[in-house]
Amino acid sequence: MPARANLSGCLKSCCWSKEPLFGEAACFSWRSHHVYLDHPAYPTVSALHALRTADLVVIGPGDLYTSIIPNLLVDGITDAIAQAQNRVFVVNLMTKAGESDNFRASTFVERLLDYLQPAVLDAVLVNTQHPPVKVLQRYAREGAQPVEVEADVIES
Repeated sequence: MPARANLSGCLKSCCWSKEPLFGEAACFSWRSHHVYLDHPAYPTVSALHALRTADLVVIGPGDLYTSIIPNLLVDGITDAIAQAQNRVFVVNLMTKAGESDNFRASTFVERLLDYLQPAVLDAVLVNTQHPPVKVLQRYAREGAQPVEVEADVIES
């Protein structure tokens, strides 16, 4: 993926409130349904070349609206990813409070595909094991919960 650029100054989120919110923090206070940049961002030539010629592009895991999607908004990135040999999405193990509340694995995939076009996914990697109770309790204090997997929905 391209070198991580500071996109927080140009990242905007149009939320259920219909009022644009700005920056990464905006994605935590409302459930975003459309994230965009307020001005173009450009990747390096070497980043585009690396993506186009990659045998495999691994997307994720990470915060969908504040880490993964902003990189896909950079001009030319999704076209370059589409030219790679293969693309796999690693779905998060847990939801993130305020950003992906109640998301199932299929929701993560659907939302990613909304921004990934014209690229498609060749595979989706999900966790089907249950974390230990102690781990679940720690995440629950942060408002996170395990991502439910419906393999049949993802396969379609």
